[in-house]
Amino acid sequence: MDFEAFRAEQAAQLRARLQVVLAHPNDVQSIVDALVSAICAGDAHNEQVLARGLFPGAPHVTPMQIAPIVLLQDWCAENNARYCVTHPPRVVKIFAASKYATSFEYVTKPLEYGEIADAQIVPGWDQVIAPDGRVIADTHFIFADSMQTPKVRLIKAEMLLPQAGATLFYAANATARIDGDVFFLSAPYNHFGHFMVDFLPRLLASELVEGSESWKLAVPDNLPAKWIEGIKMMGFDEERILKLRIDTRYACERLHVFKIGSSPSHPVHPDLMRYLRSKLYPETMSPCRGKRYFLERGAVGTRLVANAAEFGALLDAEGFTRVDVATLSLTDQQKLLADAEIIMGPFGSNLFAVFFAPPGATLINIMGEHRGDNIVQHVCHMIGVKYQLLLSKLAVPSDRDPDVIVDCGELQRRLSELSH
Repeated sequence: MDFEAFRAEQAAQLRARLQVVLAHPNDVQSIVDALVSAICAGDAHNEQVLARGLFPGAPHVTPMQIAPIVLLQDWCAENNARYCVTHPPRVVKIFAASKYATSFEYVTKPLEYGEIADAQIVPGWDQVIAPDGRVIADTHFIFADSMQTPKVRLIKAEMLLPQAGATLFYAANATARIDGDVFFLSAPYNHFGHFMVDFLPRLLASELVEGSESWKLAVPDNLPAKWIEGIKMMGFDEERILKLRIDTRYACERLHVFKIGSSPSHPVHPDLMRYLRSKLYPETMSPCRGKRYFLERGAVGTRLVANAAEFGALLDAEGFTRVDVATLSLTDQQKLLADAEIIMGPFGSNLFAVFFAPPGATLINIMGEHRGDNIVQHVCHMIGVKYQLLLSKLAVPSDRDPDVIVDCGELQRRLSELSH
């Protein structure tokens, strides 16, 4: 189905869905269904009416817009814009470092750079709007080129409609212009782990592209202090960071884009992880025997250890220090873990503190038996940290992010092995 045919289909659906809303004005799902159709049909009036029905107390409702999508490489070719593949696809082989790890082999996605004159960005939304109104969809960190069904998440401004070659986005209430060179760093919605492995590595482009010393980095103005700290650790002064209002759509004189794929859709690229490691761990130390840390997830509150008393006693007996890295600055993590012997914790963003651990240290990933690890083991392999996976039973299997029950006997046996 082409873009215009899709909009016509949605206009027809909207008429039917509006009748349902009239008959059931308090049914939230009916309003949401009609709102999506209104946005897809480009019906701005009904979009605002329906949005007001969902959020009656909001001071303003940001309009949404539908646009056709295009890939970075295709748009640059059509418009004779600057473009290159900085890193062609390559085969990556990860060999199991121990009997507690797994071997992997995969092909990386190409890393692509492009320069787009008069491009537009909406802070907090990880896609670029080309000057012809099309959206360059594959700049998004979770873009899946094989996706066949619509993805709709209103709160995150992520609405990809591959069957229509279209996407929806928040169009913003105001417009502004930025002169000069802007690098599209962007940021994910409220997820530091993805910011660390899917956004900060984009800054590698500054070491690959001539003239990058003049770039300003475009990020949302609500970026937390720790995220700004991460950018500064990569070698960028705060004066180069453009904190852009999330209610404004910005036109950039020259926008620089580095497309690196995403950890959810594609395994990580070794060169990106080693680049990140070189900035976050600039001085190499050796593991110090006895420096053991358990990385808690108390501030997050998910994937906790359910048999806490038994597990806590084992941590004390084995000399572990409990640390919640979510409450620490990156600089404090860097100082704390620089000579760690063992790092252990439930699967999650907390384990990316491994970037601050020395080569030769061991990371033990406590993971529910329902999941698979498609990133932490890869990172450990690429930065020289030994990896162990400790699969654990789920405390409540029906939970989305369930707590786990750790086999403390098995864990004690492994720690004994590491001590000899």
